Amino acid sequence: MQQQFLHHAIALNYEHCTDYKHAFAHFSASKQAISQHIKYDAKTHRKFCEQLIALSNDYKPRTSDSDFTPLFVVGMPRSGTTLLEKIINQATQVQGVGELNDIAQLCQDSHAQVLNNAVLNGVYKNTALTAQLNQYQQRINQLVTADLRSCDKQPFNFYYIDLILAAFPKAKIICMQRGKEASCIANYRQLYSPASAFHHYSYKLQDIDSFYQDYSDLITHFATKHPANVMIMQYETLVSEPITSTQQLYDFCDLPWQAQCLDFYQQHSPSATASKVQVRQPLNSKRVITGSITRLHFNV
Repeated sequence: MQQQFLHHAIALNYEHCTDYKHAFAHFSASKQAISQHIKYDAKTHRKFCEQLIALSNDYKPRTSDSDFTPLFVVGMPRSGTTLLEKIINQATQVQGVGELNDIAQLCQDSHAQVLNNAVLNGVYKNTALTAQLNQYQQRINQLVTADLRSCDKQPFNFYYIDLILAAFPKAKIICMQRGKEASCIANYRQLYSPASAFHHYSYKLQDIDSFYQDYSDLITHFATKHPANVMIMQYETLVSEPITSTQQLYDFCDLPWQAQCLDFYQQHSPSATASKVQVRQPLNSKRVITGSITRLHFNV
């Protein structure tokens, strides 16, 4: 663990000095210090996602008549989900609730710590699931001021899109998507806790690449299946065409567009994510260019 932190700190220092060759070498050393203790199989995750899509294709639940209209921001880590959350939370009709784990816990009935094939089969066959998910609405009602809509930014809720929409058919889910190379490098240079099983894909570049493709396949499937409820927002388009993109975003969420949504960086609300620096800056093309320069120097 100490080697992981040490090499990561050295890598950040080299990166600050624009010595990207040595930075990448130490990012790699940081990952290697932990990767041997992490049990992640990209092929297993690929089969899991294929099974999820197959189950989804056959899934015909009794849809709830709930009028609950929550907003969900999901996405692969380091794809811009925090940025998107801040933009949505600028709406006067919305109140953010952070990253809640309730959906995963309710879907897995709090018994399974890992979402695997067996658990997935059970979740999709659970006829009482819609009723179980009503507990999520009760939690939101306790957190959010009356008449405001909630915005939940738990990135990994993309696994549960079918189930969320079965319980809350008026929910809106925005899937953040970032360019492949930028996403992979951003995940590789990020210091994640080994205790988080959701981030075990991030210790080898080839595993990150595979996870990215799995995520892309899943959100493409769900957006095609639920076009009125699921939207894919491209990070690069959001930062290069902010007005058009945010207008489309607000329209999709059934929110009146407000120019102040682009002033998110002026808000002083706390951010504990890896994007805490970026969300203090306005939208501009430098967000894309900087990532490209880093990628070229890493030569990956």
